[in-house]
Amino acid sequence: MDGLTSLRKLHLDGCPGIEKFPEGLLQRLPTLEYLHLYSCSVSNDQLVRRCKEGGEYFDLLSSIPDKSIIFSERYYRKRFLPFC
Repeated sequence: MDGLTSLRKLHLDGCPGIEKFPEGLLQRLPTLEYLHLYSCSVSNDQLVRRCKEGGEYFDLLSSIPDKSIIFSERYYRKRFLPFC
């Protein structure tokens, strides 16, 4: 993860199982301008909560100008369980 210091955009969509960022990841992304986190499974809800106001990542994310952090179980069911 040390080689990401010039990363400007991070888009996570449909990544079931991610509950938190690796230790120190957000501090090692000083040039990050865009974070899109579209949570696609129930377990990702924990990651979204960590990013929202009051969560452990909220202050770390405050310097990122363009953020989109969404949890949608309906989207998850539609995308990954289309016959339900």
